[in-house]
Amino acid sequence: MMVPRNPLSKFEKRDKKEANSSTDVLTAGEALRQFLTQLIPHVQREQNFVIDFLHVHSGLEDGDGLITYAGYSGLEGYFKRAAVNLQQTAMLNSKLNDILSVMDLIFGFLPGEMKEWVEAMVAADPMQIISVMMALDLVIGSDILVRSEFLNKILEAQQKRSLNIFELNIKEQLKAIETTRLTVKKRKGVVSFISTFPDFVLRVERQMEFGETADCPTRKLVNQLYEQISQSMFEALQTMAKSEGDPVANSGGGSQEDRDKDRLNYHTLIIENMHHFVTTVSKINAPALKASLEKAKEQYDHNLALYIRLVLRRPLARFIDYFQGIDELLRTTEPTQIPQHSQYTRASLKRVISTQDKKDIKKSIETLSKRVDKHFSDVANPSAENSVVMETVWSACEKELIRLIGDWQALLEKCYANPQTESGTSGSNDKGGIPKFEFGIDDVKLAFQKYRPGS
Repeated sequence: MMVPRNPLSKFEKRDKKEANSSTDVLTAGEALRQFLTQLIPHVQREQNFVIDFLHVHSGLEDGDGLITYAGYSGLEGYFKRAAVNLQQTAMLNSKLNDILSVMDLIFGFLPGEMKEWVEAMVAADPMQIISVMMALDLVIGSDILVRSEFLNKILEAQQKRSLNIFELNIKEQLKAIETTRLTVKKRKGVVSFISTFPDFVLRVERQMEFGETADCPTRKLVNQLYEQISQSMFEALQTMAKSEGDPVANSGGGSQEDRDKDRLNYHTLIIENMHHFVTTVSKINAPALKASLEKAKEQYDHNLALYIRLVLRRPLARFIDYFQGIDELLRTTEPTQIPQHSQYTRASLKRVISTQDKKDIKKSIETLSKRVDKHFSDVANPSAENSVVMETVWSACEKELIRLIGDWQALLEKCYANPQTESGTSGSNDKGGIPKFEFGIDDVKLAFQKYRPGS
């Protein structure tokens, strides 16, 4: 029998060649189940022989020959039957103890041998404890152990030991995640515990393929394991992202540019890791991970939106602030009154619009491309996934900018459609019509296509 050697505690990936040949390898649980299936009939035959040899059934079925105080005293039938039943139970318990003692003399080596074998399998690959627990669940819950008290006692003891080993492994996994959080200096790209988690889940699921049932206790424990590890990973990742950058900026000090840089680094790390988690884990048939997937998608969408908002702000801060101010003013002011506000006259609007012509918007998008490429490209470890994430972010930036331009144009049409006398214009009328940007959406699309990162 071959058992894959790859310690669970190190979160290492399984070799692809080994994974492809895994169908020819028995798990420890499968081997244990086959062994017990062949062993149990032999043990039961010995137990039946011992029962007959000790005459356990003699005179116990109908209570013949049993003398009780109730019978001797001539009490009513109810008391006689109760006394007989009580004496039968006491005698049976005594006989059962005798049976277990004899069976222990014959098969006393079995508990120790099984314990040593399981420990050897787990020492070679801690993941095997899951298949061992699955095998014990299946055997203990089957009809094959009916009236086999000796084997039940042995297997239940091994089941408790296996559960202790499993719980110890969980603690080791959580400790490994915490160690990574504290020791890893690199704050870019997919962190180790996120990158290996899908592989870990696949290996766990393979341990359970040979006989899982809907109400299997091991499945419930594994589901809890997934939940604990996912939560620990997400918390560790957020802590790692927050620790990125200048501690002064993170604590609220430093310039606004420093704080924006730290926030961008935070969002970048979350986006990369949640993208990897969602795209890989969603391909695995593991319903227990549904809640973790939803949480990862939520974090991905939230941080992507915040990243885009920040990264677009640097080249377009004046536009964004100006039109955001108009939008807020519309809550209490009629649209036709907006141009009469000192900060939002037509002259003020034209000054803002003049800061971005076709050449400027192209330059802004080129600069944006360099920033996105810097955040999401990994020169040391280039991969197709990096390209996918970067392409996704770039497309999202384009969609958001086009949406903003559409919203801004709608505000112009809403507030500046009818030229009126404005404050600061000495009573003169500006009849220039609706102001227009010096660039269009087509210019933006062409620039995004031209300066696509990695092209």
